[in-house]
Amino acid sequence: MNAPTPTFGLPFPIAYASVSLHDLSPEQAVREAAAAGYAGVEWKVGDAPHAADSTASGPFLSANRCTIPPGPGGAALVRRLAAESGLAVVGLGPYLQVGDRDGLDAMFDMAVAAGSPQIRFQAPRLGREPFAYAGLAEATRSYVRAAGSHAARTGVRFVLELHHRTIAPSSRFA
Repeated sequence: MNAPTPTFGLPFPIAYASVSLHDLSPEQAVREAAAAGYAGVEWKVGDAPHAADSTASGPFLSANRCTIPPGPGGAALVRRLAAESGLAVVGLGPYLQVGDRDGLDAMFDMAVAAGSPQIRFQAPRLGREPFAYAGLAEATRSYVRAAGSHAARTGVRFVLELHHRTIAPSSRFA
């Protein structure tokens, strides 16, 4: 019989987002997360296009060692690390760009191959340049509708991350 998953005193297991383990390799990250009692990992996938303009200090986004490459090789790595560590794959956190339908297709394929139940999507970021909110919001809704078709076909959830400096900073704007 398996021992119960540690929950840090909460009524549910806790997972860790690999983006926060920027100075560790994926292999090191699963060892540390498992040793700390976490039940799963959400994996940062690919580069963050906004890293150069980010207010995050150090290598948090731009030189993050705990980043999984997109594609079949990355999916195989995620699946292997989960099997070896006993940690669940709770999701993939790519930096998809609205309108990139090829990237969307590839990320759903990767999620299925990696055994990931969800993909986290960050809405378009606000830059320093003026933009037309209505047009960007409609393009985002269209992209999310396309993701919904993939989700229905694959069973992989597509979740919107509410994040500051995006067009969806709160549930009111999502």
